[in-house]
Amino acid sequence: MSINYHLKGGYFSAKESLKYSFLKELYDFVLRKYPHAKLKDIDFEDFFNYPPYLIGRYAGEYFLKETSSGYPENQSPKYFIGYCIENQLFIDLIEELIVFFALWRTTEGCKEDKAELFFANSWAALVDSAKYFYFKTILPYLLYNLQLYATKQRKQLTLQSNR
Repeated sequence: MSINYHLKGGYFSAKESLKYSFLKELYDFVLRKYPHAKLKDIDFEDFFNYPPYLIGRYAGEYFLKETSSGYPENQSPKYFIGYCIENQLFIDLIEELIVFFALWRTTEGCKEDKAELFFANSWAALVDSAKYFYFKTILPYLLYNLQLYATKQRKQLTLQSNR
């Protein structure tokens, strides 16, 4: 079975191609909008091959507007996610990254307040988005945790509705 992604008028059949397109768009966005960013000193190929935490270090502050709102459409186009929403780029991927982020943070056992909220921390959202592309074998583990997370959420909703 093959998965094809249709983004920005092109078809991408591999996760690596999607990673390239997404990170290239991010890289170009930062250099265009913020020409004095530290990213200007880094070649794209190096940036593309950086581990997730370094991608976050160089582009995290430009990734999204930090907010407790969980709505992508509330993002400012001054930030990469808002720019993507405004220009209809990577919409399905962004929705998937939001879910992936919540699952990843829950799986990690992150104890920070609102740790599972994608829009609460720009650096963390970008680092974990880069992890989405970086790791190749975590999907079954995350799907298992998704089931656990969904069960926990249903139990909490049931308890709240019974009060």
